[in-house]
Amino acid sequence: MNQQHVEGFVAPDLLVKAELDEYLGSGMKVFSYPFDSVRPGENTWISVATLEKGWDKPRHKHNFDQFRYIVSGSVRLGDHVLRAGDCAYFPESVAYGPQHQDEDADVLAVQFPGASGQYYLSWDEQARVVARLDAETENFGLDVHGRPMETSHLVWAAHQGRKVEYASPRYRDIVMMRPQAFDWVPAGAGLERRYLGIFGERRTSVEMVRITSPQTLQPISEHQPEFWFLTGGSFTCDSTTFGVGAGAMVRTGETHLRSVAPVGSAEFLVVRYPLPLPIAAAPIPEEQA
Repeated sequence: MNQQHVEGFVAPDLLVKAELDEYLGSGMKVFSYPFDSVRPGENTWISVATLEKGWDKPRHKHNFDQFRYIVSGSVRLGDHVLRAGDCAYFPESVAYGPQHQDEDADVLAVQFPGASGQYYLSWDEQARVVARLDAETENFGLDVHGRPMETSHLVWAAHQGRKVEYASPRYRDIVMMRPQAFDWVPAGAGLERRYLGIFGERRTSVEMVRITSPQTLQPISEHQPEFWFLTGGSFTCDSTTFGVGAGAMVRTGETHLRSVAPVGSAEFLVVRYPLPLPIAAAPIPEEQA
């Protein structure tokens, strides 16, 4: 699914279903956005998962970073519950869960390499490895009771030819945020932001953006592409009206997103991808310190 050329916003009804029901387990369906690259050599997977009541997964960790936004319903992670409108950051190497669905939920997930820079498999790469492992192993991805196991480390190891080595965790737990509790900060005519957090030396960040007048969408940092996801309201772009769930990858220098006009107002979740490693390691200019 090499669709890096896709431009503009993608409506949720155009997402591609991940045909891996055996791997994901009964009760979970995943629909992918057609954006699979942060920059050359760094992949991303952006998806919305529909989770049915009763779906569960054991406590586990990853060697990549992830943001989640609860579009509807709720998600139970051990003693924590993420509710509709909540956002969470899942840093690499930090264990979380077990996850159990007390009710149905729709969840946005944005996955990408963590601060350590370990390779993150593209969705195509994951799908090919899973297909091979599924052919070689009966009921791959499921335990003896038919419940989904955490197998991302096995998929990564099969692709890379070596076991996963987790970086030392930078955080003790996942970071859970309630965006509605943050104040809106004026950021220009018809533009407001809720700054939710900046994480790690590569300055990965997440925020909410509300627009009430036409805007030009450009990343704050020329080195950090952004994923914009509509969480409330609607807007028009290129003569097309988009509703909740529309998403776009926004990069420096692109011109196809210059005319985004809200219908009343429109609110977005914006995930800012990490700085490239060489730039992240460079001294911060005094005016930015």
